[in-house]
Amino acid sequence: MGKWGGVLNAKMLTLRK
Repeated sequence: MGKWGGVLNAKMLTLRK
């Protein structure tokens, strides 16, 4: 459940960009 957190964070960052 660690890699999933990174993926979700990256997607949120991309959406915020």
